[in-house]
Amino acid sequence: MSEYDNISKRSAQWKTWHDNGIGSKDAIIDTASQLNQLTYFSEYFTDRSTALDLLEIGPFNGVLCDLILSNYNINSYTLVDDTSRLEICKQNLSHYNKIKYVSIEDLKSISDGPFDAFISNNCLSETTNEYQNYIFNNFFVSCKQVFIIDNFNESSQFHMSAADYLKRLTKSLHMNFTDVKIIDITRDSKLFYATR
Repeated sequence: MSEYDNISKRSAQWKTWHDNGIGSKDAIIDTASQLNQLTYFSEYFTDRSTALDLLEIGPFNGVLCDLILSNYNINSYTLVDDTSRLEICKQNLSHYNKIKYVSIEDLKSISDGPFDAFISNNCLSETTNEYQNYIFNNFFVSCKQVFIIDNFNESSQFHMSAADYLKRLTKSLHMNFTDVKIIDITRDSKLFYATR
């Protein structure tokens, strides 16, 4: 079964997660959006035989984690989010035994690196500058690759300036990685892929 066939079958399950109160009304949960995220991920992570150690910040309800674990050879997968979101991920991903759950409050306890990849989709823009800087300074140095999709809409309620966040993220990627790609997905959304 290909990853694309897998998405169609899983989309009904993700919708159930959402309808049961596991997500907000504006969350990216439709099949096309999930397919896009996996498609982008697959463009940059083409080796499916090497066992990967992954770190994902802000997994929401675990859909992308579910897709990656279903389609890649994963050694370990560390999820970081607030406690309530992690409980949802634990419920949705209970059939996997390679996941480590770390609450935001315990972020400093992560010492499992180096990681093969840092993943974050539509999350960092919803955090404080201090949290973003902690991520940039502590995890970018211990990851071989970075895969981020995020929103840079100036009307975002989460941070003071989307332009400032974009500038700091871009600078940090260029400081820590030799090959940095920035791709416009939509008017307000960008994909960042960086590797050493």
